[in-house]
Amino acid sequence: MLKVKPVQRVVPCQIEAIGDAVSEKSEAIRDGETFRVSIEKRRSDVSSKEVIDAIAAKIPRKVDLRDPGKIVLVEIIGKVAGIAVIPPDGILGIEREKRTL
Repeated sequence: MLKVKPVQRVVPCQIEAIGDAVSEKSEAIRDGETFRVSIEKRRSDVSSKEVIDAIAAKIPRKVDLRDPGKIVLVEIIGKVAGIAVIPPDGILGIEREKRTL
């Protein structure tokens, strides 16, 4: 295991369900704050572009790919998707942590 990523909600791997779940969690992105969508897929044929488009349509905030205020994290594994809206430092990198010890 190299990274620990939080999951705040698990939904079926369907574009509409993912978009609705992100919409519910999007209050974590404050007015004036930017966001980026990060998608990790395993064992799924769902289109990353379609997921990103569905999410972007649900969040009335600006996108910033380089320095976002929040990351909308979508982890797709087979028929389920894990959703989280987290700060950029919300993913724990095990190797990075080892180096700081």
